[in-house]
Amino acid sequence: PNPPQMQGKYCLWDEVDYPSLTEDVTVNYTCYDSVDSLTSNVSHNIEVEVSSPEADLDYIFKDLQITATLSGGRVKKLYKNDYIINTNGYNKDIAGTYRVGLAYNNKEIFINIKVNKITDYVTAVLGSDKGYLNEGLPTIFANTTVPGTIKFDDNQTLVIGTSAYDWTFTPQDINKYEVIHGKSEVSI
Repeated sequence: PNPPQMQGKYCLWDEVDYPSLTEDVTVNYTCYDSVDSLTSNVSHNIEVEVSSPEADLDYIFKDLQITATLSGGRVKKLYKNDYIINTNGYNKDIAGTYRVGLAYNNKEIFINIKVNKITDYVTAVLGSDKGYLNEGLPTIFANTTVPGTIKFDDNQTLVIGTSAYDWTFTPQDINKYEVIHGKSEVSI
């Protein structure tokens, strides 16, 4: 069959509300049409950007409410138990973009979920605020619950006086956590 003719803005799924999400979740709702050439079904798309660990589907779809216009102009409010979720391999622990489908009554809406790596999870603690030209920089520790290693960056020139020296924390799980770079002041 031929795709339906559309005039102006036509939304099969008219409205999506995310009343419970925090500022860590960005929702960009755009009502643009994607027509299946075989079934003539019209799909619509939502963009959701999340930061782990708040990225599980139960959290994202908590209190999700969709207002759908059905045949004959009837309007129905849909909740989580009304539609089927096709996760399409979604994994909150691996950063990337996932296309999750919600299906109801042969109609489908897609939510593109972008999982960002966690960035604000570690601070550096120095064993001493002093270093020595013949001994190098002091011991550095990572203040975090995330497994990984922290060390001062190589090839830094020690300068007498107080200066900021670069360090890097490399997490064991680089799919979920960003490598963090920072500076700590040391007196030589």
